[in-house]
Amino acid sequence: DDRFYFRVEHILLHFTKADGELAGILERRAHGKGFPEDISNLNTIASKMVVNALRLAASLGLNADELISLVNKRLKTQ
Repeated sequence: DDRFYFRVEHILLHFTKADGELAGILERRAHGKGFPEDISNLNTIASKMVVNALRLAASLGLNADELISLVNKRLKTQ
């Protein structure tokens, strides 16, 4: 269904935005400008990524228990 693909694509775009924010911070360091002392922006980016992951899981029909189970399995294999 088109709404499903739109939702998943839109979530992917939000992931990409958050990745870009993180890349921008890290790129400053690559150019010798150092890493920011205030990491609150990094915390915000991390929370955006988690929210996006939760929205993706919900769009795929996963409830909280199913998602936690999948995450635990994934962590055990790493």
